[in-house]
Amino acid sequence: MAYEVNGKSLETTANGYLVNLEEWNEEVANAIAAEEGITLSEKAWDIINFLRDEYFNNNANQPNERNMVKHFKGVWTDLPKVDT
Repeated sequence: MAYEVNGKSLETTANGYLVNLEEWNEEVANAIAAEEGITLSEKAWDIINFLRDEYFNNNANQPNERNMVKHFKGVWTDLPKVDT
């Protein structure tokens, strides 16, 4: 399987993950989402960017749900409640 983005073919694993993580960018993410029938909202981008930051800048850490909720309570102040 491969994704076509801006005329470039991006190789993926059997599970659909990019082989070369350096090829990822927001256009690629939008293309993958479109392939899945998903439109990425602003809050979806908040989550994507948070998880990518944790993974790449924190020893491939995958934060637990409690830490994510704590983080987004401070970010999503427009929502009346942020919980699991």
